[in-house]
Amino acid sequence: MRAPNFSIDEKLRILYVIEKYKDVVENKKTDALTWQEKNAAWTKITAEVNSNGSVPRTVENIKGFFENQKRSTNKKAAVEKRQLRRTGGGSTTAIVDDPTFGITMEILNKKNIYGLQNLYDGDGDDLDPGNSKVDEQTFQGAASTCEEYEDTLQGPSINSKVENSTDWGNSCPAQLQAPMNPKLAALIDRQTQKQIEVPATPSTSTSFTNKKQENTSHSRRRPSLHSSTNVARKYEEVAEKKKTLYDIQISIFRKFQEQQEEMARNYQHDLEERRKHDEKIRSLQIQKEVLDIEIKKAQLIALRKGIENE
Repeated sequence: MRAPNFSIDEKLRILYVIEKYKDVVENKKTDALTWQEKNAAWTKITAEVNSNGSVPRTVENIKGFFENQKRSTNKKAAVEKRQLRRTGGGSTTAIVDDPTFGITMEILNKKNIYGLQNLYDGDGDDLDPGNSKVDEQTFQGAASTCEEYEDTLQGPSINSKVENSTDWGNSCPAQLQAPMNPKLAALIDRQTQKQIEVPATPSTSTSFTNKKQENTSHSRRRPSLHSSTNVARKYEEVAEKKKTLYDIQISIFRKFQEQQEEMARNYQHDLEERRKHDEKIRSLQIQKEVLDIEIKKAQLIALRKGIENE
């Protein structure tokens, strides 16, 4: 039996209930857990709609109505977009006002219907010139600030105080090419010198000091690297363990492959034996049928002779 049609009030009431659960019913995930949540949500929606309505509706009725409502909303939005982009002059086609259009658009994702609103790359006339002027003034102010800061950094000397600030709003990429502040360079040199390892042996202290004085330009910013045999030995142990593990995996794979080949050979042998057995049974059945035919012929001949003798 066909259910009664949905009235406007009933449509609005159903859509307002669906809006409460739109995060669940409009979820794009398709896993088993999401489907369970969606089915539970549709059951709650149906129960809430039937608690305030006069016509009982099933879950299938509510879901079918919502699918039809989404299709009609998409069609109406497409008609509006075509009317906005249509050429040729003349008046636009009147669109019938639907009170359910607004609430349906609140449930659906507007980006899927109207697309993303691009603020740039437009070739149309600006309907609000005030915004473009404000943007232009803001951009020019930021550019002039970057140019002034760049001129200051490229001067002969920088004696300004280094401050710890997290405000990077007035910074620009051109500042990355500016020379380093002398105070910051001296601080980095001191930290680098502390990280250099100095041997504690008294006999080599003099030679190390001389070598340090000779290679000051090389070891000033880059700490010396000392090779460690313990690290190399640990890497060798890890590599040996990996090699052993790979050998075990290869042997297991080979055994598995041999077992598979043996099973395949046994399967082929069983098939061959079964085929021979079936052929033998078939030949015996044929022989049996031939013997039955000969027996029936002999019985028929004997029956005819008996009739003739009578």
